[in-house]
Amino acid sequence: MNCLRIALLGVFSVVAAPCAIAITPSGCDTAYLNEPIRFGIGINEVFNTIVTAKCATCHTPGGSSGGMNLPDAATTFTRWVNVVPNNGGASDTLRIKPLDPALSFVFLKINCTTPGVGAGSRMPLGRPALTASEQALMYDWIQQGAPQATNTDIIMKGRFEDRPFAF
Repeated sequence: MNCLRIALLGVFSVVAAPCAIAITPSGCDTAYLNEPIRFGIGINEVFNTIVTAKCATCHTPGGSSGGMNLPDAATTFTRWVNVVPNNGGASDTLRIKPLDPALSFVFLKINCTTPGVGAGSRMPLGRPALTASEQALMYDWIQQGAPQATNTDIIMKGRFEDRPFAF
């Protein structure tokens, strides 16, 4: 993790320097950028909206998930936020890097056809991609710091605007 100096290059290239690793996702969706921004999101909303509907089929004990069991919101939070992935090509990233969806491995896995070198395939594997609304929910949760609890005391909650940048 000492090598996490990251530079965004081009449309969606992320290069870690001075390390010799590179995460270069491709085939990334941009439709989520047109969705309204949601505020005050906690892990329970992410878990109930996305994980139970799209991930729980495989991410169970004995499932075909590469050992990533996601049985409930609290466990999902603990296994995702600020945790280094066990995928060889992604070992210098975090599964969820609070405040930074572009450098969050889970977001790349749901947003890009090819999440990066050594990063495996798009999730959910062998099933339709997450909708723009679902991708936007994940993006917004990460962008707002990936909080565990729902924050209902946000001044700008419910405001509609464009996301600050596209990948």
